[in-house]
Amino acid sequence: MVSVLIVDDMPIYVRRYERILSLKSDVYTIVGKASTGADAYEIAKEKKPNLILMDIQMETDDAGIIASRRIIEILPDVKIVAVTIHDDDEIILSAFDAGICEYIIKTDTDENILSIIDSVVGNDKQRGKVNDLIVKELVNMRKERESILYCANLISRLSKTEIEVLKLLCKGMTYQDIADARCVEHGTIRVIVNKISKKFAGANIREVIKDMQKNGIIDMLEKF
Repeated sequence: MVSVLIVDDMPIYVRRYERILSLKSDVYTIVGKASTGADAYEIAKEKKPNLILMDIQMETDDAGIIASRRIIEILPDVKIVAVTIHDDDEIILSAFDAGICEYIIKTDTDENILSIIDSVVGNDKQRGKVNDLIVKELVNMRKERESILYCANLISRLSKTEIEVLKLLCKGMTYQDIADARCVEHGTIRVIVNKISKKFAGANIREVIKDMQKNGIIDMLEKF
């Protein structure tokens, strides 16, 4: 038998999970129920369930995520399925980061929820591979978004002249080309570029431009 701990602060969902699991009463047995992350930890420590259905948002928005981390520290083999009402990338990624192995959307059908639970218990390797890909993609999305925000923040600190020079550099113009176009000395452009580099934490200007191209920041420059 697979021992299950149900964690949710809404009784209507607790009853629903009980009903779904009862469809396979020969496989699943409920050993505990909790309505907070703190209670979930204490019950898990005592009952040592094989599987936990963990609501993410309870007493706090990340109570389930925090509880999952703590529980996995003392029960490394436990399988935790996160339960959420929102299909939100950040929430799901945070849950995977905490060590959960799958997630359920509360609005999903009973059939799909039971199928997900069965796949987790049955060590569905294909689903595991898919989840690994999902996590990898979400991590990439987060990094890209953070990179975009980082660059946008730095660009907002540039002077009008620095932005104009950066735009021309992004178009592939040399220092001398820019100097000629702006009717200034070559050394003046070099000084401006050095100031830009310093505002980008001393990064090489070519690397800065490369990152901007990769993240689509160059188009953003036209708005400044």
